[in-house]
Amino acid sequence: MFRNKLLGIASAFVLSAAMLAGPVAAAADSSVESAVEDTADYVIATNTKMPDFTAKMKDGEFILSEELKTHDAVLLNFWATWCPGCKAELPYLQEAAASRDDVSVLLVSTDPSDTIEKIQAFEDEQGYTLPFAEGGSEVTKWYQFPYIPGTVIIDRNGIVTYAENEVFSSAAAVNRLMDEFTGSDYETHVVTEIPAAEINVQPEEQQTLESVLGSGFTFSTPEGDWPMICDAEESAVRSSNQEIETKASLEAVFTADGAMSFDVKVDGEEVCDLLDVYLDGERVKSFMHCDWKTWTLPLNGEHTVRFEFTKLSEGEGCAKLANFRLLKEDEAVPNPDYPMHEETEVTFLSPAKQVVFRDPEIAEAFGAASIWLTDRDEAEVLIRTAEDPDAVFFLGAADTEAKALADEEFTDDGFLLRKTVEQAGDVPCAVFHLFTLDGLQFFVVFQDEADIEKMAEWSGMEGDWSYDLKEAVTISGAEEVQTAESVEEEAR
Repeated sequence: MFRNKLLGIASAFVLSAAMLAGPVAAAADSSVESAVEDTADYVIATNTKMPDFTAKMKDGEFILSEELKTHDAVLLNFWATWCPGCKAELPYLQEAAASRDDVSVLLVSTDPSDTIEKIQAFEDEQGYTLPFAEGGSEVTKWYQFPYIPGTVIIDRNGIVTYAENEVFSSAAAVNRLMDEFTGSDYETHVVTEIPAAEINVQPEEQQTLESVLGSGFTFSTPEGDWPMICDAEESAVRSSNQEIETKASLEAVFTADGAMSFDVKVDGEEVCDLLDVYLDGERVKSFMHCDWKTWTLPLNGEHTVRFEFTKLSEGEGCAKLANFRLLKEDEAVPNPDYPMHEETEVTFLSPAKQVVFRDPEIAEAFGAASIWLTDRDEAEVLIRTAEDPDAVFFLGAADTEAKALADEEFTDDGFLLRKTVEQAGDVPCAVFHLFTLDGLQFFVVFQDEADIEKMAEWSGMEGDWSYDLKEAVTISGAEEVQTAESVEEEAR
């Protein structure tokens, strides 16, 4: 459960780990079990027959078999009242559920402490009218996904046809998924991705793009992607995909004699919207949420560059491109000389000791998180990165927006980050969320060992919470790369 809580916190900032290009459908397995007699070992998985179950709600009971008699499908959403990512998608689930009656929707909390009374108070405060089941219902025992929120769809034949951890970020996305399982001609099939929105924008003509971006390039839009269209206000082109979970691209073929330069701006949400630059099929640069900046690709000969903007946030965020030019190498604006290393590492510079839990299950529950103790009011870390600093972001507990590593102070040795220990929930701590293209690292720094006891209490997770304290070590990914002898063996 505690691991779910940590990942739920992260899901508030990262809506999806991959671009959703469209539904991937597969015929249902003809050997699907017709009924499940013993549910003790059942785990929710696609192409399995969902056992019948009953869940208690404030106004009665939800019985799966009864719902399937009157609906084309049933959508189960697994959530909890403490989960930010879950809360982010609730408005879209409500809007979609209210607009149709062919799919039955039920929200089931995985947390037994989410009682009917607690959920009722949450509904009243937030103004929701969705059908909520009490926490810890029978069906939650079959939910073995790595984290929440998670969505499961059972079709009219009782088969699990969708079971993913994707977070909905629009009512349109919910409806597109529901549409896969409705209609008189429906046949059982599995869907593994939310269907992409239909492209309804036409690409610009070659002559138009040349007049805005520059001559010497042959432009095209890769098939299946949204196009880049002209933005007259900024003499630029911008991505046309305004709906989330979509991708807009522009490809340019050219012959260089030293360098190709371009200007770029990304107005999207940090850690959600990403502009990747591919040179001859290989990604060479990424940008997230930046004002206009110039970037140069030193090269000679004929090449193809592709700009690919992945939108995973709401709103009008977009990527913009301008001022394409072919230059001699000595004419080009040099790129920033960021310190790069062979692997991404995090080293504590301020005095700190790492909390190492003795119980393997407790340690595993923290996943990508590491816990630290310091006697200072500020935690200072050095980050060495093997990834593009323009695409590595960090966020503190009290920060209102994520910040790119590229915009922080750096030396030849790496980037310096400082966070003040401040109130976050019930305890004072310094929190770092470090987002990279490969995933999330999560650091929590406490000043008082008593706060670790509070954290154990808050998690609700049973087990041996004793721990050792180790001198500061370097962290690579989520693993220690230097060993350190325990300086305090006494169980806490």
